[in-house]
Amino acid sequence: MKYLDTTIAYSKYDEKFRKYYDRYYFSLRKEYLNVIDQNFYKKIDLDFLVSSVSEKNISSSYVFHNICLYYSINKFLNNKKIDTIFVENQFLKKNIKNFYNGKVEVLNDKKISIINIFKIILKHFLVFFVSKIICRKKIIRGKINLVDIFITSNDLKIDRYYKDYFLDKKSYYHIPTFVNMNLRKIINCLFFFNKKNYIIKNQFLTFKDILYSVNFTFRVDKIKIKKIFFKKLDIKDLITRELYLRENLNASITGLQNYLFAKNLKQKNIEIKSVLNWCENSIVDKGWNYGFRLFFPRIKTYGYQGYFVEKKFSSLDITSNEFKAKTCPEYIMIVGQIIKRSRSEFVKKIKFIYTKAFRFEYLFHKKFYKKKINNKIIILLNLEEETCIEIIDKIKKTQFAKNMNTIFIKEHPLLRLNQFYHEALPKNFKIINGSFYDVIKQFKVIITSGSSSSVYESLLLGAKVIFPINDHYDNLNLELLDVPKSYYKVCNNIQELDKHIHLYLNQNIKHFKYYDNKNKLKNSINDKKNNNFFDKI
Repeated sequence: MKYLDTTIAYSKYDEKFRKYYDRYYFSLRKEYLNVIDQNFYKKIDLDFLVSSVSEKNISSSYVFHNICLYYSINKFLNNKKIDTIFVENQFLKKNIKNFYNGKVEVLNDKKISIINIFKIILKHFLVFFVSKIICRKKIIRGKINLVDIFITSNDLKIDRYYKDYFLDKKSYYHIPTFVNMNLRKIINCLFFFNKKNYIIKNQFLTFKDILYSVNFTFRVDKIKIKKIFFKKLDIKDLITRELYLRENLNASITGLQNYLFAKNLKQKNIEIKSVLNWCENSIVDKGWNYGFRLFFPRIKTYGYQGYFVEKKFSSLDITSNEFKAKTCPEYIMIVGQIIKRSRSEFVKKIKFIYTKAFRFEYLFHKKFYKKKINNKIIILLNLEEETCIEIIDKIKKTQFAKNMNTIFIKEHPLLRLNQFYHEALPKNFKIINGSFYDVIKQFKVIITSGSSSSVYESLLLGAKVIFPINDHYDNLNLELLDVPKSYYKVCNNIQELDKHIHLYLNQNIKHFKYYDNKNKLKNSINDKKNNNFFDKI
């Protein structure tokens, strides 16, 4: 073999090299989270707290990706002789030289985009000024409860988070954060919010606050990093480089604004009874929770987690010093008892509350759908574009697809296929629309990968799930949820994929009824006994 290129897309890695990478990506997770926790959460630096490194999310971490590349390259070279290795940065080039005498070249060296940074900063200023003009000041009397919510569309008839549970409750105010929306749509939302129980953060932020938050863009280069070791590997330069790249800059700025929002509410003597955070433990959430727990130490802080287990989305895992530093809510609200084991991997003292499962409680009222399709399958897409492309391409290679059997594709509500998949689909591949329940209940076989709660929801609806990509996490996630092995298959090649498509399609309907048992369902989703807790907040 003449060369190894680690700068190309993960899906295009050399097959043997990718297997090594997947193993390290899986096995090093816990140690990496502990390294970040030990080095950065004992004493909080606000700017670092809202940086992408602090989020400790391995699915998007530049640092963790390069650690895995380093160990994978070392392992790969034990079995392959190659002339040249292509890497993306000087860190890998320097450290590979310790065990490799061949040629190492730096390709595609990532640069920050000045234009993108300017657009992000400009948008924050524009939204601030527009909010000041449009939004009416709300008269706040007595103690109030604040509900963190994300707005992803100007179609405000659909509340994807709390199903309008708090909309008409007088003492509850939604605090919206806009996600991936243009200015025109944001303006439409602001007019709507005047009529409802919403408080816009910019109503309590000053121009000086906005200036401070966007200046994170320039302060981040001044964050001082000491020597930090992962095993015997000094990763200081990797951390410094991720900070330089300003990964997820918009979220960092929003996290700071959440912190300043809490601070200003305190300074204005607003009385608060409780705050509810839609808690993915992201850097946006860290700014919110650290701010409210610092400036309102006596109130109840809740984090609602209306989803299931995804170990690759590792920011969800609250670590030891993070817990002590109070950058997370005091109480974590989970929608099923079965989730507790996963969420308490690093900290056993987390206060859990079993609460209302907004998204999934409808399953208690639905009967098992028996008329499932025996000769068609459906691909369930997520928000990871590269993964979605690889899934579709793998299915296209199956004999099932080549025989022109119909294959449906269900898009993620926040990402359309034509936004990233630019090849023409075969005639037997068809986009299917409709509500998740109405579509998925019809199918025996779901093809997917990754973190979506839709995977588990599909299982609860009586489908079997096939994962065409084996990164080891899909298997771990379903093991932590006690899903029977007969209900899913993680495939290592096209032959296994074809085999299990045919196996599941030809199984009798009785083999799909595991969660039709309501007692098993109650272990996965909280029933009505837990539904009234929100009224006590």
